[in-house]
Amino acid sequence: MKDLPQYFYRDDGLELWDAIKSFVRDLLSVYYKQDPDLAADTELKAWSGEISDVLRAKKEPSGFPASFEKLDDLVQAVATIVWIVSAQHAVVTFTQYGSFGFVPAAPAALYAPLPGDKGREVLKGRLTNEDILAALPPKEQALQQLAGVWLLSNYSEHDDYLSTYQPEQLFSDPEAVEVFAQFHSRLKGLANTINVRKTWPYFSPSNVTTSITM
Repeated sequence: MKDLPQYFYRDDGLELWDAIKSFVRDLLSVYYKQDPDLAADTELKAWSGEISDVLRAKKEPSGFPASFEKLDDLVQAVATIVWIVSAQHAVVTFTQYGSFGFVPAAPAALYAPLPGDKGREVLKGRLTNEDILAALPPKEQALQQLAGVWLLSNYSEHDDYLSTYQPEQLFSDPEAVEVFAQFHSRLKGLANTINVRKTWPYFSPSNVTTSITM
């Protein structure tokens, strides 16, 4: 993967991940000056304990701690959450029409069995055009698939984006506001790089919503 040229998910994604993680570290450092400050935050302990209890009850090995003792661990956890609900979700959601908009390439379901024993005839090159057409979705189902992925792939006028999110909505501390200013400045540089390239714009901060939207 490291040697693959023009792999924009990797290249832009790493740039955006580094920006998000640095932002999270700088913002948390405004409120937690040293590691012992974490233990003194009862709300933080209740939050991490609740998540840990739910995951343990589901018997899901997540590694999420019942409490945070080191700032580095909290930064990693919060940055991962921010990444998943913003960048990762945006790149999965808003690219769907490009992936599923041509129904024959990615039908949501097949409506006829493929010939042969468990598809072995396909491997022998005996699959005909008639077989393919019989298995593709009927027109109504194909249109439903198109409509669904089209809606999911479009932005809403009510969406908030990483590049335009205003910290005053939640933060009033001057130090925190300055952290946001530095974050937006870094995001602007990344957006300019992606916009000049004019290909694969999905990790441009102006296209990354701040949370999961549908």
